[in-house]
Amino acid sequence: MLWPTPAAAAAVAAPVGWQAHRGKSLPIHVLSTRTVGPETWIQIRFETGEVCGQAVEKVTPLEGWIPAYRQNMTSVWFYSRGC
Repeated sequence: MLWPTPAAAAAVAAPVGWQAHRGKSLPIHVLSTRTVGPETWIQIRFETGEVCGQAVEKVTPLEGWIPAYRQNMTSVWFYSRGC
């Protein structure tokens, strides 16, 4: 689920091709952050092709917003020392 804008009323389901990758660690690019009221939001783009040995193929790039903090779920993770 991605939000079209920070704090939008409703999230939008990812296209079917991306849903096949649900639950996996996916390569992303952080585009922006924004605080709306008490919440911080992260604008991300899911990368396609190969990034750090992970290949995501047969999908088109996907951009949207996600909450920075969620209960019981990590929103974004990075490896500080590369892949």
